[in-house]
Amino acid sequence: MSKEKINFSKSLEYGPFYSAGKISVTQDHLICIYKTQVNVVSKDTGKLTRIIQLSDGLSVTCNQVTPNGQKLAVADTLLQISLIDLSSEETHNYSWRSLHSNHVQSMKFNEGGNLLATGGIDSVVKVWDIEHRYCTHNFKRNSGIIRCLLFVPCGEEVNLLSGSDNGEICLYNLRRKSVIKTCSHHSAAVTDMILTEDSQTMLSSGRDSIVTMWDTKTFTIQKTIPVFESIESLVLVARHFKKKKGPCFITAGSKGVLNVWDANKGTTIVKQAESKHKSGIMQATSTGMTLDRDEDKDEAGDDDDGGGGGSCGESVVVVDNDCIISLYNPTDLSCRKQFCGFFDDVLEVRFFGFKEEFMAVASNSENIAVYKISDWTCQVLRGHTDIVVGLDICPTKPQLLASCSKDKTIRLWLLTKDKSVCCVAIGYGHSMSVDAVTFFRTSSSKLLSVSTDCTVKMWKIPAEFSKKESAVMKANQMGSGHSKTISCVAVSPNDNLFVTGSEDHTAKLWDVSSFEVLGTFKGHKSRLTSVAFSPVDKCVSTASHDRTVRVWKISDFSTAMVLNHEMPVMKVLFLNNGRHVITG
Repeated sequence: MSKEKINFSKSLEYGPFYSAGKISVTQDHLICIYKTQVNVVSKDTGKLTRIIQLSDGLSVTCNQVTPNGQKLAVADTLLQISLIDLSSEETHNYSWRSLHSNHVQSMKFNEGGNLLATGGIDSVVKVWDIEHRYCTHNFKRNSGIIRCLLFVPCGEEVNLLSGSDNGEICLYNLRRKSVIKTCSHHSAAVTDMILTEDSQTMLSSGRDSIVTMWDTKTFTIQKTIPVFESIESLVLVARHFKKKKGPCFITAGSKGVLNVWDANKGTTIVKQAESKHKSGIMQATSTGMTLDRDEDKDEAGDDDDGGGGGSCGESVVVVDNDCIISLYNPTDLSCRKQFCGFFDDVLEVRFFGFKEEFMAVASNSENIAVYKISDWTCQVLRGHTDIVVGLDICPTKPQLLASCSKDKTIRLWLLTKDKSVCCVAIGYGHSMSVDAVTFFRTSSSKLLSVSTDCTVKMWKIPAEFSKKESAVMKANQMGSGHSKTISCVAVSPNDNLFVTGSEDHTAKLWDVSSFEVLGTFKGHKSRLTSVAFSPVDKCVSTASHDRTVRVWKISDFSTAMVLNHEMPVMKVLFLNNGRHVITG
């Protein structure tokens, strides 16, 4: 092995861009809050196009973009409101005090983008003239946190609606600067309000599992529609269902599914078969129309059942409580793409697919994220019920992914021809957390797993898979040679041997055919975290929490080399045909 050092330069980086709160959406971008900054993300490429860092490391409580997508209002924990010009590279145009006594929880621009309404935890609603930079209205006749706001055109006048978490909706006349009417029809928090295209009807949703239709002229109830789940957002989709006489809208809420409703009949038109958002949906909105071809203008669903293709440029953007952002076709509710806005500590990464165009990531979650590297769209693989701690790709069948979890199981996932990933097999048998899994190097018929239960198991992989049903795998061999948790495992290039590393500070060499220990590598002073075989030489490398990497001779189990580090070493691999070792 060469002692020459190789320096690496970063070629590509992808990190979390969204961590909390509602997002704002323009035709081309997603505007997301991440800790103390606002990130502008391309919805086509998934890449950050701009980072807006707030001064003094402030946290964002709310944000809202103007209808034309040119300006962004941001409220922060210092009770300030900042107006950002998204068409300019300047960080802020200007900032001002919100005059709320507590955090701003909701914002809404009027259609012209010159008035901004703010609602706070203090139950106060304010209206701001952002061109002349002053507060035009201050309404205090509320109780409860202001959850949503809506400007309502009324002839030559403009009224304002607010919805509170006590179920109250208030109607304000901006010209008279007074409250016109208050209604407590909802029995729980009012979460969203939207207008139909003619502005004659308003729809409100609540956590009381109903959607209410209102006449905007008289502010009277036209209909109450039971929707059988706590609703967080409404999206108007009437243009996609032209044969329907009344408004059509999408509901999104606690069940994690989208449903298209006919408001006049109070019935669903399109239902999602299963939830793609197990944690529940916190927001749904529309990207707006971005049509470039004349023929697309006539494409928006004329079909009663919503089966049409819909407008090619419009999507329903859904945000769930796992910080996953999904774009759906508004007519058939099929998923167009997904972005994973946040992930925790990255535990394992593997390139995936024949051309390695995908990347599978395990990140301190029970879900696995599979990214398409070209545009960073994401598929979320659900099935494990506890944190996924290990991944491996089959060398002879690169469309096959193995995962292991603290839920005591291993799973096999298959990348299909349509580029979707599905679970095809599940392995049961370990009595404690499965800590690592690896395929054999020259065969796709078996794999190894190691566990906190101090055992190593070999599993037979089914010759054929079914997309509809996951096969059940059983271990056909088991061995126990360590006194503590086995944390890592690797198979030799010829599949005749494998090595395990343990928290008992040792690594052991095993014979595959007999499943017996051939010898022990002793010398580390702390638990082992990674093991690897050289692709050409008869040696093994081990990494440990004792801040060293050791290279061992298989012939006599002696140490050939010790590489010291300043921190615990979590991973070791051989590179360049065994001439180099890379550690992390």
